[in-house]
Amino acid sequence: MSTENSQSQTETFVAPPSLTERLSFQTVWQRLVTRHIAHQLPIRSNLAKAGHILIGMIALTAGIATAQSLVSVRFMERQVQTMFFNLRPAVKPPENLVILAVERSTLEQARITPQSNPDLQSLVWPFKRATYAKVIDRLLQAGARAVAVDVIWADPSFHGTEDDAKLQQVLKRYPGRVVMATTYDNSQTRQGDITQLTLPTSSLRNLPQPIGTINFWTEPDNFWKEPEGSEGRIHRLGSEFVRLKAQVLPDQATYLNQLSQEYPSFAEATLKAAKVEYSPPKGDMIFYYGPSVGDDYGSIGFTTIPFWHILDAANWTGYLENGQFFKGKIVVIGTAENNNLKDFLPTPMGKMPGVEVHANAIATLMQNRSLVTGIPAPLFQGLFVAALILAVAYLQSRTSRPIHRFGWGMGIMVALGIVSYGLFTRMQLVLPTAVPLVAIALGSTSYLLLGVTHEKLQLIRAARLHRTSEDVREFLEASGQVELEAISESYTREMIGQTLRGRYKILNTLGTGGFSVTYIAEDLDLPGHPRCVVKQLRPSNSKPAALKWAQEKFRKEAETLYHLPPHDRIPRLLAYFEEKGEFYLIQDYVEGEPLRIRSFIDRLCERRVIEILEEILQILQFIHRHGIIHRDIKPPNIIQRQSDGHLVLIDFGVVKNIQQMGDREEATSMTMAVGTRGYISPEQSNGQPRPNSDIYSLGMMAIQAVTGIPSEDLVQQRDPHTGELIWHKHAFVSQTLIQILDRMVRFNFTERYQSAAEVLADLQPLIELHRSDPADPDFPAAESREVDEEDDSASEPTQLWQDASDLDVALPETDPSPEDSEPLDSTQKTEDGSTETTQPWISEEHSATDLPPTDPADPPSAAQD
Repeated sequence: MSTENSQSQTETFVAPPSLTERLSFQTVWQRLVTRHIAHQLPIRSNLAKAGHILIGMIALTAGIATAQSLVSVRFMERQVQTMFFNLRPAVKPPENLVILAVERSTLEQARITPQSNPDLQSLVWPFKRATYAKVIDRLLQAGARAVAVDVIWADPSFHGTEDDAKLQQVLKRYPGRVVMATTYDNSQTRQGDITQLTLPTSSLRNLPQPIGTINFWTEPDNFWKEPEGSEGRIHRLGSEFVRLKAQVLPDQATYLNQLSQEYPSFAEATLKAAKVEYSPPKGDMIFYYGPSVGDDYGSIGFTTIPFWHILDAANWTGYLENGQFFKGKIVVIGTAENNNLKDFLPTPMGKMPGVEVHANAIATLMQNRSLVTGIPAPLFQGLFVAALILAVAYLQSRTSRPIHRFGWGMGIMVALGIVSYGLFTRMQLVLPTAVPLVAIALGSTSYLLLGVTHEKLQLIRAARLHRTSEDVREFLEASGQVELEAISESYTREMIGQTLRGRYKILNTLGTGGFSVTYIAEDLDLPGHPRCVVKQLRPSNSKPAALKWAQEKFRKEAETLYHLPPHDRIPRLLAYFEEKGEFYLIQDYVEGEPLRIRSFIDRLCERRVIEILEEILQILQFIHRHGIIHRDIKPPNIIQRQSDGHLVLIDFGVVKNIQQMGDREEATSMTMAVGTRGYISPEQSNGQPRPNSDIYSLGMMAIQAVTGIPSEDLVQQRDPHTGELIWHKHAFVSQTLIQILDRMVRFNFTERYQSAAEVLADLQPLIELHRSDPADPDFPAAESREVDEEDDSASEPTQLWQDASDLDVALPETDPSPEDSEPLDSTQKTEDGSTETTQPWISEEHSATDLPPTDPADPPSAAQD
């Protein structure tokens, strides 16, 4: 059998707040690095320089990308402008600009209007040009300043020449006051793409009416899309289309510029027809009015009149006041319905009818509200962006704390966003914002990550230098960081090969816990160098007064264990001593394997469980009689000795006292709540163990053996009214053994067996029964001494502790008083003659709501010793 598994591999305990719980990580780090070693250890790192270099590269990249006006840069900047438009409060558009919209109600009039109204019966899409003529005539007669028609009349009317003639007559009647639309179209030829202007039909083109182009330049609608794409958002005025198109097609630049001189944008032509004087725009971007509607369709601010109201006598004479409503106003006619024309365009304010985009462009020029690029030249934009990022980096470098640098960066980003938003809304000024924000965010994150890494390297180097300090090692082990835990483990590995007191040579590590490390060693003073167990204790408080008090308490407790009479199945305490500020216990080494508790499929039989109970109860009876409580009864702490197969109870540690020193260095003793989750009794979890706390743990172990259910799961299956465990249906053992185990694990310790002798007395009939017929097939015992080397519990280390009370105090008597315990036979007969087990109710102070916590992250509180 392997000797590596012959001792328990874990120390399980529930302790008062440790060093890392009392102090924050930052406080511990400062004490460790700043106070203790910063003046001794010259820590140098290139990470700080790397951070500055990285920020410089980010600034350079952002500046070059901005100067080259990359698609991705334009896309990000337009996204910020779109956000500003949507955050901005609604802006009221000018009242002297009206939209006459061909919308849903207009398109439905031909279907719902009686035959007696021929004017509305003609509203079948596409409308006759005579219909437009009649509407234009009424509007201009009523006093409208100008009418702009966002409709392309490039071909003769399919209703005949008479239809064109009616529109022609009206246009001649009002020279210069009706704006017709034209558009630039692309065509494919052998020579490549050619941009041509689609003018109105020849019968309308030669009339004295202004003609305006309805094209808008679209911006990238994704991170990589080129700007000539037709589906991007519209930010620029219509007059910018020809200029930007000429940049894309330089071979056609002259031709396009000539066309722009003769045919201005639709907005410019409309203001010219209305004889509105306006200053040349300061910028090249449209100022959108009204609130945002996102992806919805429809008007978002301008006064909109349905097209059919002009032809309907009731509306015309009603709220339109015989056309007086339009007096002195500019009227823009166009479709505002998602019909077959699909005249809906994406804008920063959402999808908008083309006629309303033109209305926004007209209002922008009329009120001189065009958005201005704060830094027109791309080169200067790039320099501005780079300089801004470097300035922020300089401010961040004034502090050495990574979190402060990150905070500065986030604060500057907020400030930059507020300033850009204010300039945008108050002064219609557009500054590069998106790229600086992204660059500052990247730089701040880089400073944070590199700074945290730099501090961690400092901490690791400092910890390596001072890993021999007990406080430092405790902090490292409780930090939860692999790198720091490895430093503490390296110190533990350094113990391998060392010889304590010139006698005990450390061979290997058995287990590591929060307050001790257990080693296997050999005794060089004895013949054959027999093996022994060395346990290194680690008091968390290293103040002189606390160390002196801990050493004295340790000496008294060790003496008690040393004077414990010899017992064949209890390891002896061989030595205790202090060396180089560390406390050590030397104990017998038991070669064997931990007791195996099987799975639900392969549970232990009743006979084997009784054998285990008998052996462990005899040991408990002995140690309780001498004033010691084991406090951690569980399978890994029960070794099946290799030499004879007997069970040995191992890992007798002393009570651990935590010293908490105040300003006056007065030590206060507190008993640690020690135990293993699933086996620890309720009173022990509250720091008040009793002898029958060991009986509870043994009972839980036995129930696990007969049910195959892990003890952690068993403790969660309690009766909500009584708090007692629910496990009977999973066990196939005698009713007598069930009653004994039930009483061993009573939640209220006063209702539990008070001594191991009581349990043995009630168990004796079952012991004699099975011994009288050892070959009974119902109680197989052939596998009772097998050891499962794959048992997970065998690798779980444990720490065992002595009772917290003074060791010279007598233990409770073995016979419980009638009021302190229940009789073993608590069955009652029912009306049908069957029996049922009754369980006493728990007192209020141990109610079901006071069940011990099962989550190790929520440990029970420690009680005063």
